[in-house]
Formats: sequence, C-alpha cells, structure tokens
Amino acid sequence: MTAYAQIFYALWISLMFSYAIIGHLIQLCLHTVICFLGILMNGIVLLVYLRVPSFQTMTNMLIVHQSFIDFISSILFLFFYVCPLYGFQPTGVNGIVFCKCRSLYWILTAASKGNLLGLALERYYAVIYPIRYRYHFKKKTLRYVFVCIWIYGVTCESNLAYFGTLDENNKCTYNWSYKTVEVIIGSTVFTFECVLPLLILGFAYGRIACALGKPRMPTKIAKNSYIVTRNRNTAQRNVIITSITVSVIFLVCWTPNQILYLFLAVIPCDKPYCELNGFVHSITIFLCFINMMANPFVYALKYKAFRKSLKQLLSRVNNR
Repeated sequence: MTAYAQIFYALWISLMFSYAIIGHLIQLCLHTVICFLGILMNGIVLLVYLRVPSFQTMTNMLIVHQSFIDFISSILFLFFYVCPLYGFQPTGVNGIVFCKCRSLYWILTAASKGNLLGLALERYYAVIYPIRYRYHFKKKTLRYVFVCIWIYGVTCESNLAYFGTLDENNKCTYNWSYKTVEVIIGSTVFTFECVLPLLILGFAYGRIACALGKPRMPTKIAKNSYIVTRNRNTAQRNVIITSITVSVIFLVCWTPNQILYLFLAVIPCDKPYCELNGFVHSITIFLCFINMMANPFVYALKYKAFRKSLKQLLSRVNNR
C-alpha cells in the first residue's frame, strides 16, 4: 500500500467514524425528545381527564386508557431504550434480566393495539346498535374490555421475556433455540398484531362510515328530535374521525416493524441490514416510538371535546 493509499484509507476511516458519532448523536437527541414529548403530552391528556368532569365519558375512558398506556410506554422507553444510548446498559446476569424485562414495553404496545380495537368496536356497537349500546354498555362492561385488552397484550408479547438475552456485543437480542420456534412465534404475532387489527379496524370503521353516510330526512313531527339526533351524529362523527386518524397513524407507524419482524423470523438472512439491531430495524423501531407521542397531538387538532376540556382546565389555572 502506497503512502497516498494509506492517507486515503486513514481519511476514509476517520470520515466513517465521524459519521457514526454524528448518527449516534442524532439518534440520541431524537429518542430523548420523543420520550419526553410522550411523557408530557400523554400526561396532559390524563390530567384533563382527572380534572374536567365533562370529559369523563365512556368513549373518552377508552381514549384516556390509550394515553395511559402510551404514558407508561414512554417511561419504559426512557429506561430500556434511551438510557442505553447514554451508556447505562447492564452487563452479565443483570444485562440478561434487563433484556427480559424489556418485554414489558412490548406488552404495553400490544395492549395499545388492543385498546384501538376496543375503541373501534365500541364505536361500531354505538353507531350500528345504539339502543343495545345505551342499555348494555356500562362502566362494568368497560372493565371487562380493559381486562381483555391487557390479556391481549400479555398473550402477544410475553414470549419475549423468555427468549430475551444479551449478544456478544452486549446488546439485547432473542435466543429462539430453534428456527421453527421463531417461525411459529413470528407468524402468530404477525397474524394477531397486524392482520387481525387491519381486518377489525377496516370492518368496524367501514360499517360505521356506511351507517353515518345514509341521509335521514326529518318529518314535521320529529323535527326537534331530528335536530338532537343531528347534533349527536356530529359529535359521533368527530369521535370517529379522531379514532380513525389515530388508527391510521398507528398502522403506519407499526406495520413496517411487524412486516420486518415476520421477515426476520421466516426468511434466513445474515446481511447487516437484516440484523435485529441493524439499520432497517432501527428505522422501524423509531417509527414505533413516534406513535407514543402522536395521539395527544391528534386529540388537540381533531377532537373537539378534548380541546374544550383543555380550555376549561387552562382557564381554571389562569383564574387562580
């Protein structure tokens, strides 16, 4: 190797090292900002629910439950994903326990999907069967819905606690023991966390759109009740538009990760971009993280009941 080649090689290595440092700093800043925005914005939604009685309705309980899950997810994200970027990564036995406990974050993300399905089915039942909904959907029913949501989350992601471990680079990974096990779990998770939500959300909101899209002309006798019904339908449309927006953002943020998860489980690949901690995987994980703090912005922009309740809370603070 000539002197010029050695100089060029040294410059190339320095350049790549500089790019790696810059990339790490950008990742560090973005993850930190998203984490604290998730904690702050979801905390505001919880505060509005606790301090404004008019916001404490049945539908809003599911929306607030979504924010509660995202609030706890943001805290766990800080501990399991942001802290290691600052160098706080346990090693040895403590590191293995750390990687296994990281499954708590993914259980919460699965519960978040379950909550979206619960919200879609609640709106479907309210619009398609309004009389049954009024008589049968009580707070007691909602407790059962919450239990089902958490069972869904634990069932889908608790396997990560068993397979989680450390690799030779002191990074969290999964030891599946056998490729067959990885294929079965990957296919099952993809079905229940990607295909099933797409089918349920598409069916529920498709039926709702058809039901609300049918014009109902008032009679002279029922003009007053028509006005009340029209106002109620307007409020329902606002809730449904908000729910659909949240669902679309959720699917956009999570579908790439689910597809990649299935790809890594089913198709053997030893390329760097196919690794669990590779570049493509990092991008899909980053999209998942964005979803934690996205919903409160949707509520502020789209959901009139939340904006009204937030204004009431802020006016109380200003009057003190």
